[in-house]
Amino acid sequence: MSKMAQLGSKGLLLLFIILRVAISSSEESCEKVDVCTCKFKNGSRVSLKDADGGSKPSFTNIGGSSGRFFDWNPCTPFSDPVDPQGCEQVMVCQIATSTGIPAGSKDTSFSVDTSGNVVISYGVIKSGQPTHGRMSKITLVCDRSVPGNGKIPEFTESGASTGTSTYSGTLKSKYACAEGGSSGGLSVGSILLIIFFPLALMYIIIGVLINRYRRGVESMPELLPNHSFWADFPFLVKDGIVFTGGAIKTGCSSLSNKFKKDGYAEI
Repeated sequence: MSKMAQLGSKGLLLLFIILRVAISSSEESCEKVDVCTCKFKNGSRVSLKDADGGSKPSFTNIGGSSGRFFDWNPCTPFSDPVDPQGCEQVMVCQIATSTGIPAGSKDTSFSVDTSGNVVISYGVIKSGQPTHGRMSKITLVCDRSVPGNGKIPEFTESGASTGTSTYSGTLKSKYACAEGGSSGGLSVGSILLIIFFPLALMYIIIGVLINRYRRGVESMPELLPNHSFWADFPFLVKDGIVFTGGAIKTGCSSLSNKFKKDGYAEI
């Protein structure tokens, strides 16, 4: 490989690295401050402290499946009045036929979904015989028109067959809105993207000039840098997808056959 070709390959690799870093840096996150507060990179915060009910759940009788309902307090542990022994000092309580079951631990974590909404999660807590895990995730949607503490109409359940149920709900509230911080300035991701596109243009221009005046190439698309690579790129992607899909299919088949053999052995 010539020095020019090596230089072109290194430049291409650098562009890919910059783009990947830019995408990663532009992904939003909300850092945990306390059990019911998180902070964005610009300093703004989402806090549910003003929606907290103290020693009592501020959100009660939240609908669930199979006649169950839920009580939730965002920040402070509570003992549920329906079954204070079953749900003693919890953050989320599931009520089924007057029996309380904790539906999440006191430990919280925060994430941001693809719509930019903060999601507060109450970690897995295990209880019952046989032991079953339960956790809760509440998506916080900013809506200043909803009165009071806000509204969370229902919890939906998923993952019960895996041994850990996840109860998901959506809270629309003025307290779900980010407050404070600075909206000015560019994010790290924006800066990296601004750097990336001029570098990409420079890569094309320099590559064309080298091919035209140093290598004597006069026709398109051969003038473009790394032309053969870009021409083959769709086929390389296709081969990669086919290879990965085949590997996954083979792995699943092997795992399925193993379970079948183990099942026959037990019989």
